[in-house]
Amino acid sequence: MELIEIQPTHSTPNAIRKPVNDFVARIKRSEIPGIHEMNVEGALRDLGVVKNFRNHGYLEGHLPAGVSISWTHLDGGQELEPHTHPVPSMIVIASGQGRSIGDSEVTFEGGDVLYIPAFNSHGFVGVENGFWALSIQFQETAIFESETDPLTSYSGERVPGREISVIRRGDLPTIREAEVNGETHDLGMVKNFAGNSLLKGLLPDELAMAWVHLDRGQTLQTHRHQEPSMILLTEGEGSCMGEVSCYLGEGDIVFVPPNHDHGFSGEGTGFWGLSIQFAPTSLYEEDPRVAFSKRLTPREQIEELNDRLAERFREHRIFDLIRSDRLREESVRHRFLAALQVWSGYFQRAVLARSAFTSEAKFSDVYFEHLVEEIGHDRSLSTTHEGTQIPFDAQLSGMSSWFVYQTLSLDNTERVVMTNLVLERAGSEFYKPFSEYMRTFGIEEHFQEHSEHDDDHEKLGSEFLDDISPRQHERVQAVQRDSWDMLGGILDRIVDIALGEERAA
Repeated sequence: MELIEIQPTHSTPNAIRKPVNDFVARIKRSEIPGIHEMNVEGALRDLGVVKNFRNHGYLEGHLPAGVSISWTHLDGGQELEPHTHPVPSMIVIASGQGRSIGDSEVTFEGGDVLYIPAFNSHGFVGVENGFWALSIQFQETAIFESETDPLTSYSGERVPGREISVIRRGDLPTIREAEVNGETHDLGMVKNFAGNSLLKGLLPDELAMAWVHLDRGQTLQTHRHQEPSMILLTEGEGSCMGEVSCYLGEGDIVFVPPNHDHGFSGEGTGFWGLSIQFAPTSLYEEDPRVAFSKRLTPREQIEELNDRLAERFREHRIFDLIRSDRLREESVRHRFLAALQVWSGYFQRAVLARSAFTSEAKFSDVYFEHLVEEIGHDRSLSTTHEGTQIPFDAQLSGMSSWFVYQTLSLDNTERVVMTNLVLERAGSEFYKPFSEYMRTFGIEEHFQEHSEHDDDHEKLGSEFLDDISPRQHERVQAVQRDSWDMLGGILDRIVDIALGEERAA
């Protein structure tokens, strides 16, 4: 049988797919669908775990056409039996230990890179706790992508003399800093694959790779660059900052489209990661191709996110009640005010509960100040709807009570974010236009009180956002998003009730 070696597709950077979403994204390894076995040549083969990046919608839209990447995993003692491929592969060992079987018998561990020539007969065995690795082919179709054409044979001919090459991370040269615009920036450790002649010759024109490392507390300052990049955390713990602020664990992927701010910090004992640029050279391989920005503090990042979420909130359909002038209809206006009364009552309970169940002095003083200024605002609303009552609404009450429950379960910093940063900011955005509009009906007290005080209430406790930990920062931002979303649901329900729509029944 004639052996046909499929040559890698060395496409140009223009082969990068048009992005389906242009935002910095974190993708957990668990979010990528995987397979564990495949029928090849009439037999069911154990593959361990194979997670093809193209099976994730975001990654499918962003990966270059000439590159395929998959997470692969074998447990300790698990074996992937010897086989061959008509294409060469690069296996980047992310973490753990293993050994190869077949034509070449080598041992490997996290940080090693294996080059497997086409038609080399090879298999793998996980050692101790096994290993995670990245399987990379320089073509659009991945190995084990489909049973129709798995690009794999367990019985085909092999070519003797084609041995696996192992490139150890410690053997790659290290870059620790870069000078940009006259300033020296700490990079941690950057080990470009192009520092090894074999790897440099293997990588196609649209792909550059480097090992990166940050110690605990070490930070790569927020920056941006013109080419898309992907950072895969392979060992340890880290955090991401910039447009997305999040905690990163082993297997997490951060995909950064061109010209988006991002940076990283080492947490725990620090981390090793793999930095991939879809460009001919790595960012720091020659002249640095990055623009560093001033790093935002956690407080600045939280406030910046709040501004973006508030901007989205201004498009909520609650404001259509003003734009459409539907509140001029007395029945609509009374139902609106009666439904708003329900939410206002739950907000009062949340503010009261926060003050009652906090013993930490620096927080309790702020909470009490807020409570004193807030108490009774729901009563001023009760005189506006002329006794109109709405039937008990499980959706409105359930979503409103969520904030009371969260007040009892969150820590104090998260309570500040939920109540002051989110609800009071939303109140300011809501009450200012509604105060002017409701004045035309002689309804002023409740709306005027909020429009005058909510801006100040938003700032109460903001000093507690300074110097929070990266892990707490991630939780705080989750509270932010959840709170804005839940409030949006509450206001959706109020609109439904006001308009007397069927789904409000």
